[in-house]
Amino acid sequence: MIIPAPQRWDLGQHEGWRQFVEAERRPRPDTLTMKQLGELSDDARHEYDHARRAYHANFGVIRTSQFERAHDMLDIVLDTGLSVDDDRVKPSVVVDAPPGVGKSTAINEYLRQFERRQLRALGDTTASGNLRIPVCRIGMTAQTGLKPLTDTVLRFYGSPMRESRFTRNQLYDAIRDHVRHCETQIIAVDDVHFVDPSSKDGMTVSNFFKSWSNDLGVALVMSGVDLEGRGMYTDGRASSFGAAQNGRRWTPVGMSPVPNRGRKHRREWKDLVAAYEQQLVLANHQPLDLVNLADPIFARTQGYLVSLNHLVTRAAALAIRRGTERITEDLLACVPLDFEAESYWEGRSAWNIQR
Repeated sequence: MIIPAPQRWDLGQHEGWRQFVEAERRPRPDTLTMKQLGELSDDARHEYDHARRAYHANFGVIRTSQFERAHDMLDIVLDTGLSVDDDRVKPSVVVDAPPGVGKSTAINEYLRQFERRQLRALGDTTASGNLRIPVCRIGMTAQTGLKPLTDTVLRFYGSPMRESRFTRNQLYDAIRDHVRHCETQIIAVDDVHFVDPSSKDGMTVSNFFKSWSNDLGVALVMSGVDLEGRGMYTDGRASSFGAAQNGRRWTPVGMSPVPNRGRKHRREWKDLVAAYEQQLVLANHQPLDLVNLADPIFARTQGYLVSLNHLVTRAAALAIRRGTERITEDLLACVPLDFEAESYWEGRSAWNIQR
């Protein structure tokens, strides 16, 4: 058995993004019985356990109802928006949601599917012989000025024009050339919340986003945290008409932690836990083991997908390491989680004790 290594994609360059787009899901290891596990040699058992841990950590995307809704909203906006002629402004969609609810995963998967469809339909190269790059995906950082932003875009395309000696107009022209030559249709920007629209640099970057929609003929798909509270739609003060344009151009799409109150939401939560359960490759796993623990799992994660993913995958790894091959409530209690989840859990436990 070949032990799978983690995929190391540089999503900030088109080669790495393309590798992610074209990569197939990891194959699921066979589920062995406890007897079959005991018959493996030490080396074979080590390889098998490693393969299972790698699969659990990378088994693919769980399509929650919020995930599906976000994709539906993106489809509604982009299906018509990408078809408008270049004399009209292309659409901008913003997934504005708290951290840990799966917005980056939802966007990456949407863009992955979009690029795969475009490449199947149109081919890897344009009519002029250039490499086709349907999606340019970049991420904002704490360095949010115009120069870092243009550097990030040009790095994605592999452009040599990333030196300070070039003027702003030259850099913008280089971006426009790459977009047109590669027939890019979507520019996706992650972590937009790093931009402070009330600052001079932030206003410049915000205006740069507008120019992309106006001049480049691309749709914008952005994501961030509390963008309304940070003033991204109105510059925080709506001090000018230009600053307030985002509020009319950007279509927000929300996501939130998965709820667990009421019959409908409790059913959806159990369905989500069941979807995770179906991915487990544990010799001693019993049907509904996780579903029967849906309430304590919610108490540990508060419906945040990042916490849920860590809880299940770490619990599976612990069950393999201990040799129990089964996730129980006691085992879940041994799994460490992120600071927010642990703080909530500790506070709830203390409250229960005081009662």
